[in-house]
Amino acid sequence: STVRYTREDGLNTNNIISLYADSSGKLLLGTIKGPTVFANGRFSSVTSFPETIVRQIHKAGSLLYVATPDKIFRLNPGDLSILDSISLELKNHYIKRFYIISDRQMLIGTTNGLFLWSAGKLDKIPGLGNVAIWGLRQVNNVIYAMTEKGVYSVDAANRSATPRFAMPKGITTSVNDIVYLPDRNVYWVGSWGNGILEYKDNRFVKRYDYQSGFSGQYVHRFLQTGKMDIWMATYGSGIIYRRKSPLAFIALQNNPDLSKHMHFTRTINNDYLVW
Repeated sequence: STVRYTREDGLNTNNIISLYADSSGKLLLGTIKGPTVFANGRFSSVTSFPETIVRQIHKAGSLLYVATPDKIFRLNPGDLSILDSISLELKNHYIKRFYIISDRQMLIGTTNGLFLWSAGKLDKIPGLGNVAIWGLRQVNNVIYAMTEKGVYSVDAANRSATPRFAMPKGITTSVNDIVYLPDRNVYWVGSWGNGILEYKDNRFVKRYDYQSGFSGQYVHRFLQTGKMDIWMATYGSGIIYRRKSPLAFIALQNNPDLSKHMHFTRTINNDYLVW
């Protein structure tokens, strides 16, 4: 069964962007009005936090990282107090995603390029200076950046980015996420408007869209729960599950009111939640 919570239940807004769950079951929701805690059946806003969009929540080490359009805050996971923040201090750059390398280094993807934050210094990654970064993920020990120009591999140590998977001819769209399927030795790239783009040996080989039985043209995120099990969060088409053999796409939910913006999170107990 499905339970839906709205402003009528105490939420400060119905627009949820991100979600984090700790080991006790407490949920931290990233909304367009700052973070909100859901615990013991009640919602409460984090009053010490600015009332702004929360794009991503991620725990690394003993700290909780919370991204807004212009800063990344580091919080105490216990009382959610703000310890410090990393500010871009650049005009017309808004944070989209981040990837933590260590407690002193992280990649920050913005609407206008990719940056490396290292020991308090912020440097732009050449080659991705003026493109929007829609996703950052490590796959097979390689960090990938997803853009409207295709997928790039990122070498943070040398501050460089190399084109890896180019957009197929005739397709102009942004890409949001990437996942590797070891059973077929291929990469799937989730696109905005063109379904899944499949690559093998760095070449585009196939597209999964409506014509091939895939109902999600707008793929936000992949979630790999095993080597073969792939879940996809889409815009407008709910959650889609990939079955290995025979290859099939199973739509688990197709309710536009509930599934326009769905994001995955993984809890410390390895449970998977969808919001």
